[in-house]
Amino acid sequence: MRQGKAVYHYNLAGIQRDEVVSTDKLIPGRHTVVLDFAYDGGGLGKGGLGRLAVDGVPAGQGRVRQTLYSRISLDETLDIGQDTGTPISEDYQVPFGFNGKLKKVTIEPKPLDPSTVAAAQQAANAAAVKKALQD
Repeated sequence: MRQGKAVYHYNLAGIQRDEVVSTDKLIPGRHTVVLDFAYDGGGLGKGGLGRLAVDGVPAGQGRVRQTLYSRISLDETLDIGQDTGTPISEDYQVPFGFNGKLKKVTIEPKPLDPSTVAAAQQAANAAAVKKALQD
């Protein structure tokens, strides 16, 4: 939330940032906020279209130009309701705690496109070969 609007902020390891922001402010009270991310596909690290809905009504959309193609940190976690590590957005400083009430958080991963799975396996194989050659 920022200035009464729902915000999805994607931070590509501090290199690039993209946002999807609701067009209208949410009125005080209980709401269901959903972000649907439609991945472009075609391999790892591609972008996609983020669509926000509030209480089942479309509320905004925007592009995420690129996503991470691999895990880069073991010490950053998925924080819900608070952030104690590196901030996702420069809109706040850590430690940060959401002062509203979160009743429920649901994450529903969608099946990966077979080409994305194949690209991930190819990248893992290439990394293993590179490591073996360095050893």
